[in-house]
Amino acid sequence: MSLIDRLPTRRPRPVRKHRADDRIAVLEAELHALRKVETKLLKSLAAADEFFTEQHANVTALEQELAQEKRGRATAEAEVETRDRWIKDLKRELDDVQHRLDVACQATAAADQTQEIDPDAVARICGRPVPLYEAPFATVDPGRVRPSWARTT
Repeated sequence: MSLIDRLPTRRPRPVRKHRADDRIAVLEAELHALRKVETKLLKSLAAADEFFTEQHANVTALEQELAQEKRGRATAEAEVETRDRWIKDLKRELDDVQHRLDVACQATAAADQTQEIDPDAVARICGRPVPLYEAPFATVDPGRVRPSWARTT
């Protein structure tokens, strides 16, 4: 710039702002930039679609696995419940057998303490016990069999 350019008498020529060629070049540049953005967005959209398709397939597979695990868990819980009942029954039976054993031991101990004769010896001497109706001295007619304590004349 020179000094003459700064003088107030000389004005610079106004720049035409609305020339058609410049405006077309600007619009073409914007169009090119927008097409680049559109291409980038379409690629992103395709990648997102692919990603969500894979995620949907994964979710479906996981839901099937979850349903299978729930069925397996229900089966296992039913089996555990069955085995718990079985264990309770066995414990009840064991307690009953233990009670019977305790009563038998106490009875044997009481017999040992109160009898002068050994219960095993009594069992050996007397033989097997029989019910009263099978006893040799059992009868309906008391006159037919003489009691063992009766004297014979």
